[in-house]
Amino acid sequence: MHKPAAKTQLKHLRTSDLRGLAQLATQATVGVTRIVEGVHQSIWNTLGVPGGKTPGQTGGITGLVYRSIDTVTQLLGKGVDSLLVRLQPRLESAAQSEARNTPARSGSGRTQWRDGRPLARQQKPLRHPDDAALSG
Repeated sequence: MHKPAAKTQLKHLRTSDLRGLAQLATQATVGVTRIVEGVHQSIWNTLGVPGGKTPGQTGGITGLVYRSIDTVTQLLGKGVDSLLVRLQPRLESAAQSEARNTPARSGSGRTQWRDGRPLARQQKPLRHPDDAALSG
């Protein structure tokens, strides 16, 4: 059975991490919406229905719905970002910084090492030298 994560396991997160996650979610939502709209319009094109002002965009009420989704998503993303910027000084503490900068530990309590150094002390803690070879 799955156990819920303890609060201590999330202490390594910073407000900037949450901001990045919110920005990523906003960009992903906007991107997926544009893809869906493009597919929607390409189906309409096969039926001979004209599109919106730019290629890949729908027109009429359908276009209005997609523009509304895009606008609301952008507004919510900016709102969450500005809220997190204002709350950042209150949410961050020395305990969070300390928890983030300690080496990662495996389930046995041992420090995870890579290339002779603890993961947290490397320039790019989650990147392995072999990753560069895989990416080309």
